Amino acid sequence: MSEHPPIIEAADAFLGRVAAMDLQAAEHVHACLLDTIKPTEVAELSRAYARASRCLRQTLALHARLKIDRERAAREAERHVAQMARDAAAPAGRPDLKLDPDQIYFDMRVEDLRDAVGRVVSKVADGDLGRHTRLVHRFERELDDWVEEPDFLDAPLDLLIRNACETLDLPETLARTWRDLPQPTFYPEDEVLGAVGEDDDDPEPGVQAEASTGTDPAHGPGEPPDPDMDPTLRRSSG
Repeated sequence: MSEHPPIIEAADAFLGRVAAMDLQAAEHVHACLLDTIKPTEVAELSRAYARASRCLRQTLALHARLKIDRERAAREAERHVAQMARDAAAPAGRPDLKLDPDQIYFDMRVEDLRDAVGRVVSKVADGDLGRHTRLVHRFERELDDWVEEPDFLDAPLDLLIRNACETLDLPETLARTWRDLPQPTFYPEDEVLGAVGEDDDDPEPGVQAEASTGTDPAHGPGEPPDPDMDPTLRRSSG
């Protein structure tokens, strides 16, 4: 079984040093530029500052590109590991039952995202099972759309987690430190939608009260609601 590609620590260190020196050079030239009022010196120092700052940007871009390439290589290695594990578990003589390695990696990505967001939700809900359930159900509805995005597999996991928490109005600090959070102790049942579907938003407190008392805003307190009237119409008619 292959291992993930090693982190190129030497290249990271070199590029970090070069970026620091580029920054020092740009700051030095900028200080000299601000210290003179002679037109010829201003023009020359301006060009020197532009070159120094451009070198800094290029170094930082190269450093970022190295990180992206390394993360992509790590994802490819994960797919390869999943493929080898699947091949080892496949019944002998039945190659037609082999699964798509991309599907295996897709399933792993979805589960990793569920695990991370579940930890954040559990921390925020803090034992409030109703809130915990609502947040998880909302996340699952959003996830149905996210998995269709073309960059779902290529986007960094931490970025997906931060985006998910932002959508759910969960604290960004928890989204960034999800690995330090404990596993949830509560896992809600899957959301059950009606035949036509349900609203994404939670019902208003007044609607919940009406449901619990059996009264209907379109009728008197002693009159039963019309069973043939659409629930949405009954709600709006008040």
